[in-house]
Amino acid sequence: MKRHHALPIETARSRVDELFEAFRHRFAASSRWKGDTLYLSGRDFEARAVLTPTELDIDVDLGLRASLFKSVIRSGIESELEKRFGPPGGLHEASTRRTDRPRAENEASSDLERRHEEAPETRTT
Repeated sequence: MKRHHALPIETARSRVDELFEAFRHRFAASSRWKGDTLYLSGRDFEARAVLTPTELDIDVDLGLRASLFKSVIRSGIESELEKRFGPPGGLHEASTRRTDRPRAENEASSDLERRHEEAPETRTT
């Protein structure tokens, strides 16, 4: 899911944190920022939120059990996006590069992200 924004990057970053706070508690998820990308991982799902000065791109990979609730999860994220980033004028269709494929097909992509997570963090402001 993509959302355009015109917020200062630190404000947008704070709102992304708020957006995923419920997921951290509800699904015993852990999260960490690496640069301007938030990685979130919990029971039966992984998510990544990439923040740029003009856009937020959220990619969620659901496991088998969580995929049964895909529409509920998507609606919840969209609702929270609207609260924090305004109406969905900039919202695009969800990316299908990972969300509509079984978890096994995403292992190579997940391995790449894990290697990225293990790399030293570099952030320029």
